[in-house]
Amino acid sequence: MIYKAKFVSDEIISKLPNWLIHFLWFLLKENVQADPSFNGCFFLQRASEGQCISCQVNGNPKEIIMPCPYAVDCEVEIIERDDRLVMQIAR
Repeated sequence: MIYKAKFVSDEIISKLPNWLIHFLWFLLKENVQADPSFNGCFFLQRASEGQCISCQVNGNPKEIIMPCPYAVDCEVEIIERDDRLVMQIAR
């Protein structure tokens, strides 16, 4: 899954800062290596410390807080579509 071409939807580009998009691709690779059944869903929330990124890895919650003045609230999914991976806002 992680070795396919990567694409980002327009809504992601307009909503998330560039560093966060790159960091989510990094987390996808790390999470799939730890849990091959990782579903590619990330929950983003504003926190007093910055950006909170949550997901489930091996059935356990994983949470990372990054200092960031432009934190967002949304759910991001990375899905396989044909021969590519697409990052989009979850529907």
